[in-house]
Amino acid sequence: THGEPNNENAHPHLSQSGDLSIIHNGIIENHDQIRKKLISHGYEFYSETDTEVIPNLIHYYSDKLTHYEAFKKAISELQGAFAIAAFFADDPGHMYAAKVSAPLIIGKGKSENFIASDPLAIIEHTKKIIYLDDYEVARISNKTIDIEDFFTDTVKSQNGHGNQELAKILIDKANVSVSWLENISGVSLSSLGQLGGHRTARTWKPEHG
Repeated sequence: THGEPNNENAHPHLSQSGDLSIIHNGIIENHDQIRKKLISHGYEFYSETDTEVIPNLIHYYSDKLTHYEAFKKAISELQGAFAIAAFFADDPGHMYAAKVSAPLIIGKGKSENFIASDPLAIIEHTKKIIYLDDYEVARISNKTIDIEDFFTDTVKSQNGHGNQELAKILIDKANVSVSWLENISGVSLSSLGQLGGHRTARTWKPEHG
């Protein structure tokens, strides 16, 4: 992020309205253009950081869109490398996350879920890790995880009640060993067959039994 290390530039950053907070790792290359656009619509800025444009851009679209739609719309306009988490004051049951060319993971727990930049940050809470792909956005509650592309208009969900689906996602990550995948998923990767294909939105719900 941009700006000197001081209180004004420290995370989290709030929207001008104060009801939306953002945590951001990375660089927003087109922050100057976004800042000028928002200033023309009456927004004020109080820091030097590029991060501050994100909550205000989301807030700008929240007037006519749902939180999730506004988050997706705003994120789709950002240029650069970033991992972002957003929290709405009037929606305490959800957190929103997105990434491009920066690490961001989701930890899948029992009646709780986590987001972090590295598995080591949450390994004491869960060993079930979902790696977001670039240009993916997630809506996360304590029980569900919805993931789709930035530019997807219609959610095409598939239930992920078993660890086999988790293994299919993780196997694409070259820095994760096969033995670790098999250990955390309880699935023999040799039994999964060919992986990959067209990526669709996906939904995780609580496991039963």
